[in-house]
Amino acid sequence: MANSFSNSSKFNDSNGLLSSDSNEQRSIRIEAEQMNLDNYLIESSNAASDRKLISLFNASGTAGSASTQFSGPSGIYDIVVGYYDEQDGEGQLELLLDGVSTDRWTLDQNLGSSAASSQSFSKRTISGQSLRQGETITIEGIINDGEFARVDYIEFLPTSISGNDDIVGDGSDTASLEDLWEPVEFVDTEIIPGSFIPDVSRFVPLDIPGLDFASLDASTILDPSFIGEGNIPGSGFIPLF
Repeated sequence: MANSFSNSSKFNDSNGLLSSDSNEQRSIRIEAEQMNLDNYLIESSNAASDRKLISLFNASGTAGSASTQFSGPSGIYDIVVGYYDEQDGEGQLELLLDGVSTDRWTLDQNLGSSAASSQSFSKRTISGQSLRQGETITIEGIINDGEFARVDYIEFLPTSISGNDDIVGDGSDTASLEDLWEPVEFVDTEIIPGSFIPDVSRFVPLDIPGLDFASLDASTILDPSFIGEGNIPGSGFIPLF
């Protein structure tokens, strides 16, 4: 068994994230107060999803930002920003992905409330965004009059986590080693870079052209540069649960 090491793996399939216990696509919500804040302040509010929100009220300037790294699997997502559109000004919010502006909007609805409340709560959906794991997500806000660009959360709703389209040797979304300790053959069409993650468990052969097996260890993230979005020729062997 020439190229072998203790490994089990998961990666993003077209039907979701393959793992030992679930392939369900799940939404990811990040509370705004858990993000990295620049000039934004945290406020307590019974109207907020976790009883906290971020606001530029009493901030040192008229603008602020909140950022975080996207930790979900790479894929296509609808991004939902939960915020407050109060009637005492026309503040602005902007969503940036890795520093590139994706959407900007003015908080100019008249919802009948000048405070952060269930009445002034709004959602902004930015559909069909391609996100990479580790990408920086930023919300920027600007004050106007009594509108303090308050934000409750940001949520990511997966619409297509595309990946390996054809797993040979198993009729479902998942493949299994079980007691065989043998790899399942696959024909790759669209593995997402960065989605291939090893987890130490057992010795099985792993035979993918282009990998430097001498450099692998238990903590290695298998992200071979030759695997890109799109087709690559041939087939390989990968251990799956």
